[in-house]
Amino acid sequence: KLSAMLYIRASVAFLGLPFTLASVSSLVHMLCQQVELEPREVVVTMGDCHLYSNHSQQVETQLSRQPNSRPTLEIMRKPDSIYDYSFEDFALRGYDPEPNISAPVAI
Repeated sequence: KLSAMLYIRASVAFLGLPFTLASVSSLVHMLCQQVELEPREVVVTMGDCHLYSNHSQQVETQLSRQPNSRPTLEIMRKPDSIYDYSFEDFALRGYDPEPNISAPVAI
């Protein structure tokens, strides 16, 4: 099994963190496929994880939602190299998103 550890120096929890977590998780799945291991976990450590004051209403909306079932990532083919993946190689199964919550990028 393969685990990863990610250190994030600074992150905006509502806007940037979900993308960062999805990205590192995808990378772990790609690495596992390349070396024939099973993905285990991603351990994340953050130096400065923060919310902007003008995101409080959006965060309240997010926290009021009930989680849906977890989607699964399917990698459709195994390229010869970690550098040879393309967007079409990935399928997200069982993804049932809630409506978008918009928020400004900066105060």
